[in-house]
Amino acid sequence: MPDRLFELPEASHPLDAQEAEWRAREGERLLIVGIGASAGGLDAFERFLRPLPADSGLAYVLVQHLDPEHESILTEILGRATHLSVEFAKDGQRIERDHVYVIPPGASLLVEGGALRLVPIDRKGNRLLVNAFLTSLAEDQRENAVGIVLSGSGSDGAFGIAAVKKHGGSTFAQLPADARYESMPAAAIATGMVEHVLPVDEIPAALLKLASERRRHPPESVRGEAEGLRQTFEIVTRSTGHDFSRYKRSTVLRRLRRRMSATGTATVRDYATLLEGDEDEIRRLAEDLTINVTSFFRDVEPFDALERIVIPEILERRRTEDVRVWVPGCSSGEEVYTIAMLLREQTDGTPQRPHMQIFGTDIDTSALVEARRGQYTSVVERQVSPERLARFFTKRGDSYTVTKNVRDLCIFTLHDLLTDPPFSRMDLVSCRNLLIYLEPVLQKRVVELLHYALRPGGYLLLGKAETIDPGDLELFEVVDKGARVFRRREVDRRPRILPIPAAARALARPLEVAPPRRRGREVRGAGAPKSTRHRRGWAMRAGRSGITGARTCPATCHPRLARRRRTWCTSPGAS
Repeated sequence: MPDRLFELPEASHPLDAQEAEWRAREGERLLIVGIGASAGGLDAFERFLRPLPADSGLAYVLVQHLDPEHESILTEILGRATHLSVEFAKDGQRIERDHVYVIPPGASLLVEGGALRLVPIDRKGNRLLVNAFLTSLAEDQRENAVGIVLSGSGSDGAFGIAAVKKHGGSTFAQLPADARYESMPAAAIATGMVEHVLPVDEIPAALLKLASERRRHPPESVRGEAEGLRQTFEIVTRSTGHDFSRYKRSTVLRRLRRRMSATGTATVRDYATLLEGDEDEIRRLAEDLTINVTSFFRDVEPFDALERIVIPEILERRRTEDVRVWVPGCSSGEEVYTIAMLLREQTDGTPQRPHMQIFGTDIDTSALVEARRGQYTSVVERQVSPERLARFFTKRGDSYTVTKNVRDLCIFTLHDLLTDPPFSRMDLVSCRNLLIYLEPVLQKRVVELLHYALRPGGYLLLGKAETIDPGDLELFEVVDKGARVFRRREVDRRPRILPIPAAARALARPLEVAPPRRRGREVRGAGAPKSTRHRRGWAMRAGRSGITGARTCPATCHPRLARRRRTWCTSPGAS
């Protein structure tokens, strides 16, 4: 069937004309429908395929739990139920419209660059084949992905459905009462990410309606989206000094479309045009792109590993020396205070307690203000044990404030992990759930920076969805794989430097995404001496702390103080 051309509105200005040309060149984007099932899936697949016309213009990929030990005749059975071409998926096969691809036995099926990829599976392992396929489909195709979960036992497919929805795709589930086994569709529905819950016979008509709507109101062209993103990044970098272009594209687009919806703009290029003259909207977007998701003792396993393995070893090794911890991307400070509590618990009452410092850094000034304040809502009661709540917090009305003996260990300051010099001589770096938002090349560079920041034998803690690339295992050894705890290896490898956009170099100023709420006369970075306050920022003290991450301190500031405190200023022109 020939590609259909988009039905485009008349071009009313140059941007519309350019977009019309790009869309016409690219043709209609293919909708790829991923369908997962398990027990009772054969009947559901047959009922799904029967009503589909031979020229729907969509592509279908069926993923079912098959016995890896036996040859499957699933394609032969399903071929009798439809006029569409049905075949087993082959590695590297391009996905074409009006074809049905079926997962073969003994393999996991993924999508990469619009092609199918077969991956051998561990026959003894837990095989969540539907989750794996739908997640890869969502990441590869974004808004061109459709996820459907049909009859089956267990919960496979729930995570994948959520991924499709989060990446802008469409989601369906079979009505549980219509399924032979309701567990899988019920689990998908329970995520709150399923848009349409229908008997399986009615899903094809809903899909055809969705495809028809897209033809009347097509998505932005690939070229237009890329151009709009480039313009948006340039505007944000020029205004804030921070470069978000190396964040994962899917993450950026998700947050960008939230702002597009709020401002009523239809395309990324239209939104970029709006940004040009709206500083307030630039700050709102920057706030959305700055991911502030944290809590006390977030995930039990890593903090249990810190309590059992990491902190006792650090304290044993550094009995009479400073203990130094760094939490980049600390947001509003909960993780910094969590580690401070663990240190207090193991050092209070000991005859010789080492000097301890925990540095929390972020690019979001408003989050840092909240962190320095150390005041949190009653949600703390659900995150912290009653014993720790009584010991480390003071209740004031409906809020809880971290006690002074914990706050005294913590220093919060502005620092951009991607562009500023790294901290150094750290015993522990907790960089959790930050790498997952960065492109792979940048992830690799950050891992090298964190290796540089650690003392010999220092520990690195990552998020549960993050790990060290096999190529970087020469830098770190695994201490606890489940908790994502790694130990620094002694390797002479300097971190590579990636180019910083000219706009970011010229500005290099804090990202003030919201006016800081002030206490007293002003809000300063913890640890900043009064005599180093300046119009554009302050240089951090070295002294005992040995901090090496100054922010936008004028090169001509207080030279005598800088020599006395060994201040390292990184602003342009500093000597």
